[in-house]
Amino acid sequence: MLLIGIVKKNGIVLVDFALDAQRQRGPSPRAAIHEACLTRFRPIMMTTLAALLGGLLVSQLTPYTTPVIYPPLDRWFLQRRRGGGRRGRVG
Repeated sequence: MLLIGIVKKNGIVLVDFALDAQRQRGPSPRAAIHEACLTRFRPIMMTTLAALLGGLLVSQLTPYTTPVIYPPLDRWFLQRRRGGGRRGRVG
């Protein structure tokens, strides 16, 4: 979902950049979009690679973090279902 949002944002940025160039300098639509692609290529690639590599990094951590987090959460939910939570008890 994140990558779909990035692709959509990139398209909007390119079209906005091209429309702005057309309004200010008056090039043809083809020249304006070509200039937008050349100008915005590096920022678009940096954003896409950062999201892609960050997502891959986080997804690779899942097999290590899930076994650590799951048992305490399971105990907590079981206590809440049984009514054995610490709420209302006097120590």
